[in-house]
Amino acid sequence: VVDQAARRLAGGSLRDQPLVEAAVRASLATTYIAVGDLDSALVQADRATVLHRAAYGPAHPAVAADHVIAGQALKFKGDYAGAEARLEAAIPVLRRAGRR
Repeated sequence: VVDQAARRLAGGSLRDQPLVEAAVRASLATTYIAVGDLDSALVQADRATVLHRAAYGPAHPAVAADHVIAGQALKFKGDYAGAEARLEAAIPVLRRAGRR
């Protein structure tokens, strides 16, 4: 079911609704992390980041949340430097938003 949803998104099923697509992709990324498919999680988290950044700019909590999801996937893959970079990108945005 998760892979089917990802394929539909890749096919453009939500192309006209980029914020909905970004939210779905972030949810898929979290689900992929939970089942251990870290490469697919990163694909979805990265695309969610691109969509959120295009809509809101780089300093928005939704972009930061995508960075956190990607950071988690990278951490579980053992890419600690990559995880650190993504998580550090999220910190100032989340601090400004009042989330610590």
